[in-house]
Amino acid sequence: MKLRDLRPCDSCGKQVAGRMPDGHTAIQFYTVRISSVLLDLRAVNENLGLAQYFQGALALAEVFAPNPEVAIVIGDQPDAGGWTEALLCFDCYTTPIRICGLAEGINDRKAAAEAAAEKGCAE
Repeated sequence: MKLRDLRPCDSCGKQVAGRMPDGHTAIQFYTVRISSVLLDLRAVNENLGLAQYFQGALALAEVFAPNPEVAIVIGDQPDAGGWTEALLCFDCYTTPIRICGLAEGINDRKAAAEAAAEKGCAE
């Protein structure tokens, strides 16, 4: 992660800096990646059909299946734009939060920053 990518907590907006036991200031935070996953129903059916043929041996069915990967992660590369990365302070990381609201807020701020950058370049 680059220095320019650091920002306040995406949930509460507080800085993520804290104090270490020896008195030094340290930055401790958590990154959480949120991405969409789709099930390939054809692959699921193929795997389950083979598992039934092999009397419930799912591991054996996965070996012989034409496509053993049944879940497809959308945009599983950082440049693909398929995931949202949240920076969370310790307090927010250890408390329940609404993931969809968090991701929506991050994406809205990112879109606003990009629009402001485009507007600045156009002038």
